[in-house]
Amino acid sequence: MYLSFLLLSALVGSTIGCSCIFPPLLSDSFAQTPIIFIGRVIATNVTQSNPFMGYADMTMEVEEAFKGTVVGAQITVRTNLQGAMCGFGAIPVGTRWQLWLTESKSANICSRSTRDADKDLDELRKLSANSL
Repeated sequence: MYLSFLLLSALVGSTIGCSCIFPPLLSDSFAQTPIIFIGRVIATNVTQSNPFMGYADMTMEVEEAFKGTVVGAQITVRTNLQGAMCGFGAIPVGTRWQLWLTESKSANICSRSTRDADKDLDELRKLSANSL
């Protein structure tokens, strides 16, 4: 019985890829994230390295900047295609997102990036104004 439990635990642990912790307070996330903006996808390029792995590069035009960029800038954002690798996949052209990026301009499902571009908008504007 004990051996079965160990085997099951090992199998389950090896099949779970992405694991996110509960996000910190919005103000803490804002302080820790170098690039935050709302933008629209103007181009998408998908690279599939094999049937199970790949990434998407989306060129985003910044519509509202909160930190680390300016309105009108074009930023190429990279994310993994697979949720098991914490990626959210290719975002369709024309789609508007709120993105929280690393210094290398990558995004993942563990960040506050969301397709709900207006999420926490008032608070983000206040944090942005206070950081100037």
